Amino acid sequence: SIWGKLCIVLFYTFVWLQIIWAIQIIVAPKAGNEALYATVSDFASAVMVCWLRALNIWTIGFMLFADRGGIKVWNVAMVFVFNTAFSATTLSLCKVSPSLEGAPEGIEDFFSLWVTTFTVLEIWIILALVSSILERKAAPSGSADETAPLV
Repeated sequence: SIWGKLCIVLFYTFVWLQIIWAIQIIVAPKAGNEALYATVSDFASAVMVCWLRALNIWTIGFMLFADRGGIKVWNVAMVFVFNTAFSATTLSLCKVSPSLEGAPEGIEDFFSLWVTTFTVLEIWIILALVSSILERKAAPSGSADETAPLV
């Protein structure tokens, strides 16, 4: 159905853009985040880089697992739940950090970009989830539908 095709486009582009983003962060963890590193010690910077790389190794693993699950509702819902938790955790930082002592100058603009990015990602995965649900309702029972993994 059209819902399955829409879900395939939304879900797989979401998953693979997350994987590409994670690879970029592993390779160049400070790129675009210079303001965050400007006010921390070399030790704290090294710890932050290590944690970012480790987090993104897990992100790649999770997204590859999600990729293999196809557009089944439970799989897309799992990605939605974890993306929502990740976004909520990250966005909570945006609310308190600018007022903390030592916050870099202009960090509000940086966090504004984060809020926009995570809002777009949340809408994106919600649309994928809704289209997955509608695909399940539209697919005839007992047929090989579009919910199977691509590979």
